[in-house]
Amino acid sequence: MFLFFIHVCYLVFCSVVACITNRRFSTSFINSPRNFSYSLSNSNLNTFSQPFNKGIERELINSSKFSDRRIPLYYAVKLVLPEGEKVIESAEDEYILESAESQGVELPYSCRGGSCSTCAATLVSGEIDNSEQSYLDDDQVKKGYCLLCTSYAKSDCTIETHKEDKLHEEEETSTNNNII
Repeated sequence: MFLFFIHVCYLVFCSVVACITNRRFSTSFINSPRNFSYSLSNSNLNTFSQPFNKGIERELINSSKFSDRRIPLYYAVKLVLPEGEKVIESAEDEYILESAESQGVELPYSCRGGSCSTCAATLVSGEIDNSEQSYLDDDQVKKGYCLLCTSYAKSDCTIETHKEDKLHEEEETSTNNNII
């Protein structure tokens, strides 16, 4: 009888393992939840209508931020401010200026559209997407200048803020050199 019980337990265990391994799991989710993506399609709605929660209305799921969108990646952005350093978390789809403001870090800004230089900064390390700005020329971008109001973090990075004056000094110097 004892051996029969052990055999039944073994069969149950094997069937549970077989059910689990038939499901798809993302190893990137296990290693890093920032890379995990999911979608709430109609086939998954039954998951949310179990008796424990009395069901979720279809309109709420379809109108939520999570429907058919993946979770954005978040990066650590070290801001080197005149008063010291602060590290913020910035989503890949959120401007660095907006991320800083939402986390209580005050940075200079004016236009919020990449057409002035009030939020000018320099990228020390890491990678950003600064393609939406229209103020900086190619040489300034090569020197590491960026506008935080239109920059997205693309990796963990370090950025020196409050560089508008330095940017204008370099502009004047290059203009004076071109005149002579």
